[in-house]
Formats: sequence, structure tokens, C-alpha cells
Amino acid sequence: VDAPATGHGLNLLASPKSMMDMTQRGPIFDGVRSVQEIIADGNTTGIVLTCLPEEMPVNETIELYDALGDHRDQVLTCVLNQVDNASSPDDPTWSAVKAHLLEIGDDAMHEAVHWAERTRDLQGAQNQAKDTLIQKLNGVPVVVLPMLLRAQLEPQDFGILSRHMADGLKTI
Repeated sequence: VDAPATGHGLNLLASPKSMMDMTQRGPIFDGVRSVQEIIADGNTTGIVLTCLPEEMPVNETIELYDALGDHRDQVLTCVLNQVDNASSPDDPTWSAVKAHLLEIGDDAMHEAVHWAERTRDLQGAQNQAKDTLIQKLNGVPVVVLPMLLRAQLEPQDFGILSRHMADGLKTI
């Protein structure tokens, strides 16, 4: 089930128990009790947290994990989605090369340097997001899915994402 965002997702998990408390007995109680039993059973129901590699979604994912309480042990993995895997220049080389490129004085070269810097900054922020999730989710594996630069996914893209997911889940 693709649950809604953090607060609404927590309400969704809590709703069968709330309905049981309100009804106490009867057919509605029996129906929501069976739903509650499925949700609470770690052998039947697992939780997969999913977020983008950005500060706010990562913080909300950590808040959700913390707020899960008794359901926290049902978290199977966290998917970090749309991670930029483009290569960017490494630090020692980049500092020297950047200075030479900027000396050229060409507008296109300056723009290329700007985009290389943005890519490096983005990757740094995404690495920080991953490190934060690993640190705060108490051993929950983090699976990284790449950013696919298409407006609409194509069939082969699902194969790419599936392979990344399978590789990431091998650690579980």
C-alpha cells in the first residue's frame, strides 16, 4: 500500500485501533480488528520508508520512523529515491582544473564550471542525506535508486530500478 505523507500515514496505521476503541464490538469492530491484526503482524506487514535525498524529506522520514513506535520493528528498508549518479570531478583535481577553466574567459566554459559545481554540491547534499538516514534509522538498510532523467519512465527504466532495488535488498 502506498501510504500518504508522514502525518496522514501515521493516522492510517492508527485508524483500525481507533475504530476498535470506538465500536467495542459488532461487525465493524470485527472487520477493523482483522485489519489491525494484519497491520500489527510483522510477518505479514512490512514498512518501506521512501524519500528524496533532500533535507526536508529526510527529516520527515526520520520523524516518521521515530513516530512509528511499536511499528518501528516492521521497517524493512528505506528507499532513497532519485539520487544523482552522474560523475563529478574529485576535489584535488577539480580545484586546479577549475582555476584553469575560469581563466579561459569563455561564457560557455564559465557555465560548464557553474554546472559542474552545482553537480558536486548536489551530490554532497545527497551523500549527507544518505549518511543521516543511515545514522538515524538505527540499522535500517538504505537502498539508493538512481535519478532517471526522463519525463516519463520507459519499460527498461523499471528494469534499472528493479536491479538497484534487488542489489540494495541483498543486504537485508
